[in-house]
Amino acid sequence: MSVVKASRLLAVNCPPPKTKSLSLQLLVANAFIQQSATGMFSLLPLGQRVITRLTSIIERELDAIGAQKVSMPFLGAKEIWEKTGRWDSMGSELMKVKDRKEKEFCLQPTAEEMVTALVGSHSKPSQAAYPLLIYQTTEKFRDEMNPRFGLLRGRSFLMNDMYSFDLREETATQTYGGATEAYERIFRQRLGLEVYKVRADSGVHGGSLSHEYHMKNELEEDAMEVCTSCGTHYKADEPNDESCCEGARRRRVSSIEVAHTFVLGTKYSEALQAWHGSSNEKMPLYMCCFGIGVTRLLAALIEARTTIKEPMIHLPPAIQPFDAVVVPSRSLSDSPLVGSMVDSLLERLASRDNPLPSVLVDDRLDFSIGRRVKSAQNIGQSRVVVMGKETERTKDTTPLFELWTAAPEKSEKLQNRGNFDLPSTVQQLSQS
Repeated sequence: MSVVKASRLLAVNCPPPKTKSLSLQLLVANAFIQQSATGMFSLLPLGQRVITRLTSIIERELDAIGAQKVSMPFLGAKEIWEKTGRWDSMGSELMKVKDRKEKEFCLQPTAEEMVTALVGSHSKPSQAAYPLLIYQTTEKFRDEMNPRFGLLRGRSFLMNDMYSFDLREETATQTYGGATEAYERIFRQRLGLEVYKVRADSGVHGGSLSHEYHMKNELEEDAMEVCTSCGTHYKADEPNDESCCEGARRRRVSSIEVAHTFVLGTKYSEALQAWHGSSNEKMPLYMCCFGIGVTRLLAALIEARTTIKEPMIHLPPAIQPFDAVVVPSRSLSDSPLVGSMVDSLLERLASRDNPLPSVLVDDRLDFSIGRRVKSAQNIGQSRVVVMGKETERTKDTTPLFELWTAAPEKSEKLQNRGNFDLPSTVQQLSQS
């Protein structure tokens, strides 16, 4: 559990860039990110809090299907990338470097080679160990020709990438289905997002089956096509997509890709000797891979939930920087009532899915209450407890507080029901 004071937050004052990307404007203006170089951004404390929570949601769902977390180096040796043919086929987007001995490496945009070499180097587990699912959440790199729109298309990005290994093709297909169901839970149930699963080309990854996960987006970064007859979604401009309904037309929709999954087969396991079976009957493992662009997903969901008419960050409650914001008046700023409120919030908001809740106390007394509430809403906070005139008037009897759950006109007065435990206030906070 943690309490953060607004006066101590690192809030770099940067003017928003001129761009048609609302997410980039809002993330910079509200001190979530700061550009460090073209296509590269630092996460400031507010942005890091959101990304940490988003990563936790993803990883808990992967843990639930039996995946195991690792962390691999982001430098990949040229030798293993040459074994799969991708040292050259990845083209100029693969960022390459040399060490002092002229040994070549790449800044990995993905880790199929490294994870397959890792699995192949270990003693072969029993059949009961399969399917073997391994994931990491690490920085990836891509030398984008035209980095733009902030976190939507950058040179460095945070990605959760998972790799599965199976003994047979049919079980690999089952593993793929289970992992894509976990993706659906992450996007739809945990984050409340409308994400579309579309059939796509496997590209340089290879394999027999691939799906992209798209969110509607007006930036023309990508596109999907929707069958006007049955509603099936396809990757736009994909030459191999067959029509689902004879004679039906397709409607093009601007979108952004936030995740990609592949059935890889044995391409990597054969090249890097990830085998199973006896020494006389070696068989390559069947692989799948799965990736969620974590930082890209943050930008995409802000784009999807924001309009020019209401230019403020809107975040799902599960990934807001704080679980609640407390805004005390100047006269109450040193009152024990503030501490009691914060303690009750932390206690009530703690749960199995949120064992370490956090509360922001906006102690910037040179700002009006209204300005501080507006500031909380601008950074995506939908739950703000105001300790203002009503609290001052009733503090010696039964203190009243205001819970602002969205816009100011939707605020409501809430009554403390004894000993500053605030059960009614906090119950509504935890359910909103």
